[in-house]
Amino acid sequence: EAFAVEATLRRVNAIQKGDNMLPIKSISAPLEADIKMYNNEISALQEDKKTLERHTKSKEEALLESERIL
Repeated sequence: EAFAVEATLRRVNAIQKGDNMLPIKSISAPLEADIKMYNNEISALQEDKKTLERHTKSKEEALLESERIL
């Protein structure tokens, strides 16, 4: 979704470069900041997911080991 927004912003920027309209940067800057924030959140969530997967795997291994012992 973020990639689609970025592509749209690029197209709008290219279209409006020659116009005397409101500078696109005044519109795009907050959107770009949101995109950056969401991308950072996605990265953090992906790291959390990896951590949880490692934790789950180690718990599963410990459970299998305890079953072998018993």
